[in-house]
Amino acid sequence: MVAVLVCLFLILVAPITTIDVVETLGNLSVPPYLSKTAVCLIYLNTAVNVFVYATFNGAFREAFKFVQFKEFIDQCPCLVR
Repeated sequence: MVAVLVCLFLILVAPITTIDVVETLGNLSVPPYLSKTAVCLIYLNTAVNVFVYATFNGAFREAFKFVQFKEFIDQCPCLVR
């Protein structure tokens, strides 16, 4: 699980790191759409982490299901408590 998380992190964070290094060390400017795409990849990394944890860790998966089911029960007005 750790290897998968580290690989995903490196792949998804590498673009923004590269852009920051290029802009800092050189007088080059990266187009805004590339910067925005790189930031979206960082958000994607955060979103994917939940599913990686749920895939590889049974206890996390069960706790995640419990929290989601509890939220559904609390929000559903048709269920009698």
